[in-house]
Amino acid sequence: MHVLILTEGSLSWGLGHLYRCLGFARYFANKGIAVTWLVCGDQRAADFLEKHTVGSGVLLDWTKPENLAYYLDGCLCAIVDSYHAPLECYKQIALHVPHCVWVDDSARIAYPRGTVVNPNPLITQQHDSQAGGSELLSGFEYQLLREEFSNPPSRTYCDDVQRILVMIGATDLRRLTPRIVEAIQTALPETILDVIVPSTDQQREWMYLASDKVTLYGELDARGVCSLMHLADLAVTAAGQTLCESASQGLPTLAVGVAENQRLHAEAMQNVGAIRFVGWHNDPHLLDHLTSALMDIRSLEIRRKMGGLGLATLDGRGVQRIGCAVLGWCDNPTLRKAVHLDSEQVWRISNHPSVREYSINKDEIPWDEHEKWFSNAIVSANLLFFVAENDGKVVGQLRYKLSSDKTSEVSVSLSPDTRGGGIAARLLKEGDVRCFAAWPQRQSSRRYLY
Repeated sequence: MHVLILTEGSLSWGLGHLYRCLGFARYFANKGIAVTWLVCGDQRAADFLEKHTVGSGVLLDWTKPENLAYYLDGCLCAIVDSYHAPLECYKQIALHVPHCVWVDDSARIAYPRGTVVNPNPLITQQHDSQAGGSELLSGFEYQLLREEFSNPPSRTYCDDVQRILVMIGATDLRRLTPRIVEAIQTALPETILDVIVPSTDQQREWMYLASDKVTLYGELDARGVCSLMHLADLAVTAAGQTLCESASQGLPTLAVGVAENQRLHAEAMQNVGAIRFVGWHNDPHLLDHLTSALMDIRSLEIRRKMGGLGLATLDGRGVQRIGCAVLGWCDNPTLRKAVHLDSEQVWRISNHPSVREYSINKDEIPWDEHEKWFSNAIVSANLLFFVAENDGKVVGQLRYKLSSDKTSEVSVSLSPDTRGGGIAARLLKEGDVRCFAAWPQRQSSRRYLY
């Protein structure tokens, strides 16, 4: 059992699809489910796979049926994020994979059976439900962000702009970075600039920009980007996925359009009020527009409002929402592996009268007995032990015990205030998948203990 991520990336296409699919890869990998990437692209995509990929990945033209068929066998869920794959390719995947996610923020085609994810509210998705077609998840709440961009720390907005982050994409084909840096230095000469230049060749070429007020960074992971966003008072970025990342951190942003497919994305973010679009890469007056915007956005009131609107719009939980909607899993509470610190909370749930009433052993469990059992249970090779957690509090448990006949005996219990909403059934849906991922080639029969 595995999950397939099918996407594309290159020097000319950019790496935006690869970066936003990282959220899916981590979501499934954290649940113990194998992830395989199939990527159409060039050496830039190959470098990404080597450095960033969660799971295994290959550079492959997966749009050809003869290349794709092998990977569809045993696939639980396929996630496709492409601007180029033909409809026939989607149909082939839908025929063989039970759960399909089609990521599309341009309403490119009318998709077959599966779930279309369109985070841009300005775009009307083509949707043919009468023909047994796709379901639709639309809106900013389904924006694909990496987990580092959720739960940002509280932000303090300074009276003036003291530090600016400049980030013109993983491939600055338009060579805008030097021009933007020089324009900012002219308008705000005392401002500190953090400039991200992922390309090694461009780093060497533009090293002359570095000074006591300008620091050049190479390619950073999400944690590194977040750290610079938290230090900055303002960002100047390309109008792609970075706009959503900066908004999720409450960082006011000035956006520059570098590709036509960014047009409606930037418009939607500007309508929210989290960013300001200053112009297109080929606008002869782009730097004048940037300078004017820099002067305007120095206002504390404007920046605080923009940051607040960004935080209110993007919470970084889009991947989790999609996973739960597509697979029927539970988003809240979440299911995770039990650890020793959970022992007391599990003990209290297990000893609740309503739980003991439906248990085989109805006597209250002594603490010493529970603690010894729990310590052994969380390390047992024949037991999968999960807890359901809500806001840091354990509200339930789910256990799979491997029996001698190679079936799994399932135990589930929830705290009284968590029952009644179908949560146990959704936790079991996820638990079953994780059980098969951990113990492949085994059949499951349920016998509820409590």
